[in-house]
Amino acid sequence: MLTTAEIHNDLKYAARKLGEGWAIVAVRNGTVLGKSEGRRLMPALALLHELRGPELEKDQVPCVVADKVMGLAAFRLACLLGARAVYGEMVSRLAVREADRRGIPVVWHRLVPAIMNARQDGLCPMEHLAFRAGSDFEFYRALKERR
Repeated sequence: MLTTAEIHNDLKYAARKLGEGWAIVAVRNGTVLGKSEGRRLMPALALLHELRGPELEKDQVPCVVADKVMGLAAFRLACLLGARAVYGEMVSRLAVREADRRGIPVVWHRLVPAIMNARQDGLCPMEHLAFRAGSDFEFYRALKERR
C-alpha cells in the first residue's frame, strides 16, 4: 500500500515527467513504471496494455498516474491500471467528481467543466462513453468494441 507521503512525492515526480514531453506516466515509489506519448486516449491505452496486458490479465499496479488531459475516460483507464492518485495538467469536473466518490486524490494544474470534442462544440465522445458505462471495465470493453 502506498503511504500518503509516497503518493504526494510520486504525484510531484509524475507531473515533472509530463513536463519532459510524455502524455502519460505511471509512477510508484519514485520509479517510472511506464510512460507513453501520443494523442487522445491512445497513450492511456498503451500504458494500460503495457502494464496489465490487452485483456487485463495481469494484476492491477498500485501507482500514481499523471496525464496531460485527465477526463473521465482517462480516469477510468487509470483506475483499471491501479491508480491510487492522479494528476492532470487539465482535469475535468467529471473526473474530479468520480475521484471524490471513490476517495482517490486528484491534483490538477487547470480544472475545466468537461473535455470537449475537437470542434469544441460538444462533449468528447469518449467522455460520453465513459459517463454511460456502469464500471471501468464496462467502459474498457465498450472502448475495445469501437476499435
